[in-house]
Amino acid sequence: MITLSNYFEKTKAVDFGKIKHTKKEALIEGHKFMKEYHDLYGEDNDINQAIDNHLRIINEALSIEKEKPVKPEPVKPGPVKKAKQSPKAKQPKEEKPAKQIKPKKSEKPKNQEKPIKGKYKVGDKINWIDNDGAHVTDTITAIQKASNGEIEYLTRDRKSNDVTYLEKSIDKGVNEKIYFINKPAPEGVNSMAPEIKFIKRYVKLHGQTVSADEIMPFLRSLQKAITEKTISSKSFYADEIEAIQNGLVKIINSGQKVKVDIDPKSLENYKSIIEGKIVRPSVLILKRAISLVGKPGKRDEAKKLLDRIKKSPVPDGDPLAKYVKQIEKEITSFINDKSATSFNPVKIDLQGILGLTGLQGIELPSPNFQPGQVVTSTELAFANFKTIPITGKWKDLIGQPGEPFKIMIYGKPGCGKSSLAINFGHYLAKEHAKSVLYVSDEERFSYTLTEKINRLNARHPNLMFAARLPESLMPYDVVFIDSVNSMGLEPEDLKELFLKYPKKSFIFVFQTTKDGQFKGRQDFEHDVDAVIHCENKTAFSEKNRFGGSKTISIF
Repeated sequence: MITLSNYFEKTKAVDFGKIKHTKKEALIEGHKFMKEYHDLYGEDNDINQAIDNHLRIINEALSIEKEKPVKPEPVKPGPVKKAKQSPKAKQPKEEKPAKQIKPKKSEKPKNQEKPIKGKYKVGDKINWIDNDGAHVTDTITAIQKASNGEIEYLTRDRKSNDVTYLEKSIDKGVNEKIYFINKPAPEGVNSMAPEIKFIKRYVKLHGQTVSADEIMPFLRSLQKAITEKTISSKSFYADEIEAIQNGLVKIINSGQKVKVDIDPKSLENYKSIIEGKIVRPSVLILKRAISLVGKPGKRDEAKKLLDRIKKSPVPDGDPLAKYVKQIEKEITSFINDKSATSFNPVKIDLQGILGLTGLQGIELPSPNFQPGQVVTSTELAFANFKTIPITGKWKDLIGQPGEPFKIMIYGKPGCGKSSLAINFGHYLAKEHAKSVLYVSDEERFSYTLTEKINRLNARHPNLMFAARLPESLMPYDVVFIDSVNSMGLEPEDLKELFLKYPKKSFIFVFQTTKDGQFKGRQDFEHDVDAVIHCENKTAFSEKNRFGGSKTISIF
């Protein structure tokens, strides 16, 4: 079996151009990728996945090659010679069996290697979820040492595919909650990119006869994802998505049942995307460059990255080529400037680079800024602040909130404030798996609260209710307080909550008088990110740092 440690030794004699396999192109590309990035295995999940996939395909391809029956060459008939009769052959003397020398009890077999011990043992199961959302279990079958001396594990999945893991790769996957040892992986890990979901759905239609009515829901879903920018115009797969959309429109415009026939070249391209055949080198370069920003002591890593860029230039046809060239100039400048302590690009097209966050595979570093700390504009521009990708009417009303957020909801009695708040809490609990606490100090545990929950169908195990503010809010991600007036809270009380729980999001409900006013309104407004006014069963933003500006119906 070919593994990461013996790959180049085992593939010396392999002519990839002559392998007869349906994934021949993937094998050739994968071999090039191995040459370029094998030394980075264990440092990046995209590289790990690409190399593991290539090893699986090449082992599968070579095993098929070995199993092909060899046709014997036909033997040409020749003249038959008569065998000469010879006198009786002398019988060979029987040889006496040699005496067996028994080893002494004290002697131990020579060259017996000590078993390799690692953190994980034979029989352990590595559970994870692949890009298709399918549960994968790789069982450790053997432990060995790689050529560089590191411990590696040979595993086999349920389909008898063999995959090799370095121990540090498993450790990293466990720490990042991608791999789960001897326990099932929870749902929602490593979910598939939306573009790939649509590509996969389109490929399944190939060869099927469908009507316009059957295709319409697919087209609507795709167009909704494009409109809501779930699929970015800067996506790697923008061309493929556009081609799929045009294909669906063509079927609908025909007005009759049509057999979906994807041309072979496009079909092969779609399948390679679904399988994650290869990761663009330009993406890997940008990811590694971004990981160096603002971190001291990374000069050697910057030199290695520069060498890699020069050794294998990104082709001009790559849509990310211009960003790679900018990075190359900035890294060169950093290396030549001996006074620079960290890589902080200043002449780079920040807007262009930050636009890459919509592309699959790009992950910007999470900020860890401390109060009183001074940071460069570059570090701040590259910081990946966490946001909640809310959709639908909530996006229209609120926009794109960063975490943690603070929102104020106010209005006259009976205008729908509590209904709006409960509905939003249910949305966060159900769609974004947030642990939500709703403190209903005004209604407490009453018939009216129960009626609201049932009427709004706001039942979910992640949405919890309390009649009073509990002593600790640590178990919750989002806390609703309904209402600030009934609890007698002052602006200083809210500030104290923010200081005590700086990573929690809060939504405050305020009851106003008939003229729409309440005590300390201006002070409260200064401390929140968005102010939502409820009036006549509708809600709209009066102040909003997140961009929401539309009026929505509460019911």
